[in-house]
Amino acid sequence: MSATERRAWKLVCVGLLASLPALAQAPPGRAPRAGTKAPAPDSIVATVGGRAIGRAELEARYESSRAAYRARAGSDLAEEFVPIARRQILEGLIRRELLLLEAPRRGMAVSEQEAEQEVKRDPFFQERGQFSQARFDAIRTTQPAQFQAAIRQIKEKLAGRKLQEQLNRELAPPEAELRAGAERSLARAAVSFLALRRRDFSGLYPEPRESEVIAEYRAHAARYRLPDRARLTLAFLNTPPPTDSVRADPAALRAWTARMRARADQALAAIRGGVSLENATPAFGVPRRDVVVTRENFPGYWRADERLNGLLFAQAAGSVLMEPVPADLGWLLARVEEVSPAHVAPLADVAPAIRSELRDRALRRTEDAALRSLYAGMRDSLRTTGYRVRYAVLDTAAVDPGEPDAAAIERYYRSHLAEYSVFDAATTSVKQRPLAEVKDEVRRRWMRERRLEVARDLALRLEAAWRKGVRDRAIESRIPLLRDVGPVAIGAAADTGAAGRAVGDSLARRGGVLGVGAGPGPRGRLVFQVYEAVPAYVPTFEQARGRVAALRQSESEREDERAARAMFDRDPVRFAAGGVVRFTRVIVAPADILDVPLTREEVERYHQEHIDRYSAPETVRARHILVSPAGPGPEEDAKARARAQELLRRIRAGEDFATLARLYSEDPATRESGGDLGDFARGVMLENVERAAFALRAGETSDLVKSEVGYHILQCMHREPAVAQPLVWMYANVASDAAIDKAKVAARRRADSLYLEAPTAERMRAAAQKLNLFMTPMEHRVGDRRGLPQLVEALTRLETMRPGQMYPGPVEIPSGELAFFWVDSILPPGPPDWEEAKDRAIEAYRLARGRRAVDAKSAELDSLERAGATLDSLGGMWGGLEKLDQLERGKGLPGLGGVAEVDSLVFGTGRAAPLAPGHASGWLDLEAAAVRLRVDRRAAPDPVEVTSRVERARRDELDKRLYAYFDGLKRRYPVRILDRALRDVAPPAPREP
Repeated sequence: MSATERRAWKLVCVGLLASLPALAQAPPGRAPRAGTKAPAPDSIVATVGGRAIGRAELEARYESSRAAYRARAGSDLAEEFVPIARRQILEGLIRRELLLLEAPRRGMAVSEQEAEQEVKRDPFFQERGQFSQARFDAIRTTQPAQFQAAIRQIKEKLAGRKLQEQLNRELAPPEAELRAGAERSLARAAVSFLALRRRDFSGLYPEPRESEVIAEYRAHAARYRLPDRARLTLAFLNTPPPTDSVRADPAALRAWTARMRARADQALAAIRGGVSLENATPAFGVPRRDVVVTRENFPGYWRADERLNGLLFAQAAGSVLMEPVPADLGWLLARVEEVSPAHVAPLADVAPAIRSELRDRALRRTEDAALRSLYAGMRDSLRTTGYRVRYAVLDTAAVDPGEPDAAAIERYYRSHLAEYSVFDAATTSVKQRPLAEVKDEVRRRWMRERRLEVARDLALRLEAAWRKGVRDRAIESRIPLLRDVGPVAIGAAADTGAAGRAVGDSLARRGGVLGVGAGPGPRGRLVFQVYEAVPAYVPTFEQARGRVAALRQSESEREDERAARAMFDRDPVRFAAGGVVRFTRVIVAPADILDVPLTREEVERYHQEHIDRYSAPETVRARHILVSPAGPGPEEDAKARARAQELLRRIRAGEDFATLARLYSEDPATRESGGDLGDFARGVMLENVERAAFALRAGETSDLVKSEVGYHILQCMHREPAVAQPLVWMYANVASDAAIDKAKVAARRRADSLYLEAPTAERMRAAAQKLNLFMTPMEHRVGDRRGLPQLVEALTRLETMRPGQMYPGPVEIPSGELAFFWVDSILPPGPPDWEEAKDRAIEAYRLARGRRAVDAKSAELDSLERAGATLDSLGGMWGGLEKLDQLERGKGLPGLGGVAEVDSLVFGTGRAAPLAPGHASGWLDLEAAAVRLRVDRRAAPDPVEVTSRVERARRDELDKRLYAYFDGLKRRYPVRILDRALRDVAPPAPREP
């Protein structure tokens, strides 16, 4: 019996028994009217086979249910759900009347004694907790007619209850089946797996062998050495922050800093007494967690000396450094969560990067061999006009400006006097720094500007001579880099290195016109002369590489398409488009944030709970010069390093960083802005570059920093420390965010309530129309896995559902809206068509090519295992085994699929036992990968959760069967709903089990 029906029976019996005390109060000898008074026609809401349901009883039931909901939920039922709730209560009353009508036909007999026993249980006949026979006899003897009428009604109601109980027994699903299903659905397991993802195997080059990965790791162990690291939790003692006037007054700022130091000492004293860092600093907000530092790289706001930094790395995990750390503003208290000594990164951590590098090398070798072969066969077709070119690079680093004499330094100082003057606040006057104090700086600046002048003058003189057709040896002898190259084909680099590429680009822009040109180059001023055309020239392989590569790419694409078409012709059905699922989506949107009520306490609590969101992160502004190797190999890398080292020397000798960046940096995105990288926080730049940038103080220049793109020189322009913003500064933003989250929670509750009241497609459609919810018909092609992960999961499940079936529960999408889905119809797949299937067929062909590489790799790993390797060691060469601590039945492996295979191995089937814990499977051929799977442990379902799931499943299945049974009774005993508002609301349908 459902909860609604149980409440209905209780009220029926209470109502009947409550009439008995009235018999005792009737005057002796006067027989009250038997039964209850028939309701007036306008108070009847429904009739069931001639029996009436009164409005008064409906309203009483509704008020009782509303009070119960308010007590349970803490609020009234939403207005839009009231009609649904009233219709549900009416359905319970209709079912009661149907049982009363059906009970005699089913032979549900109730004896006189059973009816009397029901009467005797009424509180009216109890005295001091005991049944009063005297009171019972008095009622029975003094009011016999009324007593018998009440007994007849109780017998009728008890017969209906007996029928209900019999139906519950007859229609109840088997207990063992329910329990087995609950245990299956609640089964959880922890698994580890090694996945060879097919997308990582192109089949276009030989895959690196595992021995090559290990050899590369051992040969370059120093490259993978990690420095000492510590993970910290930091409390910032800088609140309230100093005002601008305090900052401007050194004495006042020192006093504020001293007050913060005193509060830091108080907090440390409390920590020594056993108080946690959080509880010792409650007035300073929530501490910042997971701050990772190394001995060479601390946050910009960190101002500790070497001694204090050394103490930090000597702390035990979980302990607080018992000295306050000076910060750029105030003080810090630091708790060390974890310390990792310097060590070579384990193979599992770096194997993916090593494998990627080896794959790149293999791809380049394979491509190079294929391109050279293609080049050899098409040399004659490549004939074109070549050009002989000479070019000069006026590198300011190599130009000798000479030493300035005293007069030159004096003149430069006088002409730039404003730059060597300072404002004296004490005298409110401008004071000039004497030449003796700034002489070295003046000399460096004079030489830097003189180098630029000399280089510019030489470039102009060389360009003028070449334009006249003159080779001036006096000028050319002073040029740092002068080369004669060619023949050069248009579209190819004129020479190796950045200067050669720049000359090649200039040649292409000129279209081969002979003559002289000039402009900025990668290392200074560039002057070039195209002085001779060479007809019928066959470009070298390197010059023709671009054209040959484009031809190879076109041929590869055509070959892939031909092979894919052959696959399609052999088995067209394989490439038939999936069927189409037509479904309806209903959206429950959060309320407008302007309509969400908020108290100040709620905003303050939200600010504290999300303090990291309202803290400005530490940022640094830096500029860089990038010097990249001209090609692969250690020789080119050494040349790039030497060029970068020379630039670093010039910067430290006083040359302008931005000027050198514009002349020599090989990062086109930042070159014109003097290498400016802008402001950035952690997690944005390449790891090595970021680490170096955040280790610099304002104005400092780094050593050479190596990254995967070359050598960097970094200069810190300024830093901004991390700051927890006070609530008063961003109250509106916090309130807006809090309102958004509150609206989402309210929308979730509303969606959950709607699902409880409308768990079927028919009911949900009616509710959506009544509530004006956004309802959209949509289509999904079977097998399409594109889109947001939340929606892909729902749409994938829709593929397995039948028309009219509703997706279980609301699905939350990133916008904060909640969506309900149900299947309207399913269209079968259409006949395959090559043009429509072409992309899928080409993809299938390429996957098949990659599949062969996957098979070869899995065979190699199997041979290693036979030689003694474990699954863990094999996984280590692939970055470590992937793990799932809570694998559920029916989920498969994330992104890899394999629901049936994984469930069979991990949880077993009726015919096969699962893998034992610690045992691994062979290779599973899943849709997206070949997988070795190991069961680490299998957890038995929580008995309480199993019992709850069994109860819910029993209730849902029983409700479904009872719904069908009562549907049949309504055809036998016609039901008429007289209340139009209730008649327009669809009756509640059972939830899918």
